[in-house]
Amino acid sequence: MNATKHQETALERVLIDLAHSRGLDCLNELRDQLIAAGHGRTAKHLRGYPAVGFGRDLHDVLCLTEEERERLGRAFAKTFLSGR
Repeated sequence: MNATKHQETALERVLIDLAHSRGLDCLNELRDQLIAAGHGRTAKHLRGYPAVGFGRDLHDVLCLTEEERERLGRAFAKTFLSGR
């Protein structure tokens, strides 16, 4: 039985990079930070289509710069508007 490997999206790559830049090892640690900050819905949708408030919640936890917010937006567009 062959298990298919998860294809990492552009959005996930940016989220992982942002997490690493804040000293977090992986998306699971970012998820934990989101939950601790009261953003459970965003944490639940970290992989897959983001929930309403996704960007605001990430900014709340990661204190994103303008450049990082733009990068996140481009990754969202690449992932969900133009394919992977």
